[in-house]
Amino acid sequence: MNLEMITEGLKQLLQENNYTPATIRFYEREWNKIQCFLTEEYGNTGYDMERGLKYLENQYGFITKYNDGTLSSCSVLSICWKTIVSIRCLPGDTMHPKIPLR
Repeated sequence: MNLEMITEGLKQLLQENNYTPATIRFYEREWNKIQCFLTEEYGNTGYDMERGLKYLENQYGFITKYNDGTLSSCSVLSICWKTIVSIRCLPGDTMHPKIPLR
């Protein structure tokens, strides 16, 4: 599934659930960062869990910090929350119907 399709649906859900324009812009900035990464790294915007994990490593050093024991639980929560909430894609390329933040 490509990122544009996912984020288009997510933006619609945000609007339908009365998220503020500022919050929607925040998500759009995060989605743009992921889109730039996908385009530079893979030449397309196809998104799956493996690519998402590679983005986390590239952007935050998530896996490296985990492996060397320097990843704090606070960092895990912050990084995961920010990224996972930005794109909620479940196995089988289905979008989760609930978005937990406003």
